[in-house]
Order: sequence, then C-alpha cells, then structure tokens
Amino acid sequence: MLSEAELGALRQQVLRSLPDTVTVERLDPLTYQWVTVGQWPCRLIPRRTTQRNSSGEPEAVTLWHVLMPHDADIQAGDRLVVGSALYTVTGPDRGRSEAPALIVQCSPLS
Repeated sequence: MLSEAELGALRQQVLRSLPDTVTVERLDPLTYQWVTVGQWPCRLIPRRTTQRNSSGEPEAVTLWHVLMPHDADIQAGDRLVVGSALYTVTGPDRGRSEAPALIVQCSPLS
C-alpha cells in the first residue's frame, strides 16, 4: 500500500505529464443546455482504431481514453472539449482508492 506522501508524489508527476486541457460540459436537465463543469489538464490516448494511414498513424479512432487528475468531476454522458474536438464520456474509471490519475473512456462526436 502506498503512503499518502507517495500517492501525492505520483499524482503530482502525472499532472506534470498532461500536455492538453479538457473542458468538461454536463447537460443541465432543467434547461437542456450544456454547462461547463470545469477545466483540467489531460492527455488523449487512442485505444481502438478502425484504420491506419499510409504512414501507419491511426485514423478513424473510435475509442479514446483521456487521462485526467484523479479528482476531476466527470460522469458518464458528459461532453469533453479538447481543442476543437468533442468527445462523449462513456465511463470514468472510478473507485480505485490509490489511483494516481482518472482514466476516462470516451468516443468522438462528429
């Protein structure tokens, strides 16, 4: 088991490795408007692709993981904005007490 100091150090190291920024939006059930919940550092990680281009780079990525701070406020159904790209959250990886980061599974929105 990790000590609080060790876990804190791991979490700080993860934060330093996140090059992008994600804006998390949630649909307000009363107004049916997307409301910004917050912004956090992140890293996009392609998980499943349907094809690759001639250089071998992934194209048509159908599933992404987004690495975020362990305590980011995120729920299934939220919308993620990273740069000009939009994603819908299919599920956050919650429930791990010693997680140095939160891994969020999402799909691109057209």
